[in-house]
Parts: sequence; structure tokens; C-alpha cells
Amino acid sequence: IVESSSETTGSFRTIERMTTEVGKMSAEVSSAIGEQSSGSRQILACLRDMHAITANVKEGTNEIKNGSALVMQEYLKLKDSSTRNSSRISDISRQIDAIDRAVENVIALSAANKRMVDGISGEMALFRTHAGGGGGVKLHRTPPAHGKISSPNSRKNSWLFVEECETPYTSADCYHHSGTPQGCA
Repeated sequence: IVESSSETTGSFRTIERMTTEVGKMSAEVSSAIGEQSSGSRQILACLRDMHAITANVKEGTNEIKNGSALVMQEYLKLKDSSTRNSSRISDISRQIDAIDRAVENVIALSAANKRMVDGISGEMALFRTHAGGGGGVKLHRTPPAHGKISSPNSRKNSWLFVEECETPYTSADCYHHSGTPQGCA
């Protein structure tokens, strides 16, 4: 029995020692689990932060997407406006060309009118009015020789003169102010 008791005591001591070692190991495991739990809480907090950051990034991405859509709409408006302005500029350019052509035509017509007016002025310089009193105006191509008038048919390239007559008209070369052929005495 003593031997058995000694063995039992040795076994109890072994069990006690092993229990102490198990207790130490259990304390180490508990400490490790505590550290792991703390690390897990930190990881979980980081994951929550990462989730919040991901949500912010997603929200920012949606804002960028919406902003890009607005920018695209404004770009399309600007492009449309630019196209209309380009079309209007082309129309204005065509109208300016038409105005230039019209101005050139007016200048050409003005020059032609000036030439005609100068020609008419030259022709009007051929007319001479003789002042007198009475009956009307007589037209003839040559200067009157003391009241006598030559026939305009006999001198086709001669000057035409206007003379006021004091007496009734007798020549076919004279015209009274009424416009009917009459002569000067």
C-alpha cells in the first residue's frame, strides 16, 4: 500500500504539475485569445472604416457620373450652339458677298449714270436760251441770224438754240410754250 500510495502521490504530483502546466497553457491561450479578440476588434473596426470609405467612394463615383452627364449635356449644347453659329456665320458671309456684289453693281450703275449725266450735261450745253418778252420759246439748231431761223433738217450736225419769241410763230422750226408747232415772225 505504501508503494501504491507513493505511486499515487507521485501520480497526483504529476497530475498537479500537469494541471499547473495546463493552467499556464490555458492562461497563455486565454491571453492569446484576448489578444486575438482585440486584434479581431481592430480588424473589424478597419473593415467598418473600409466599408464607409467604399460607400464614400461609391457616392463620389455616382456624383462624378452625374457630373459627367451634366458636362456631356453642356458639351452637346455648346456643340449645337457652335454648329448654329457656324451656320449663321456662313449665312452672314453669303449675305456680305451678296451685299458686296450689290455695292459693286451700284458703283457700276453710278459710274454709268455719271457718264450719262455728263453726256446729257454736254448735250444741254448745246442749248442756249435767248431772253425776250412775249409769245414763247423757239428751238433751232443754228444761231438765229437777226430773227431768221434756218431749217433744222438742213443742218443736222449743227447746234440747237432756244429763243423766246415776242411775236406770233410762223416757222415750222419754232415751238410755242403749248407744245404745238408754230413759227416766229
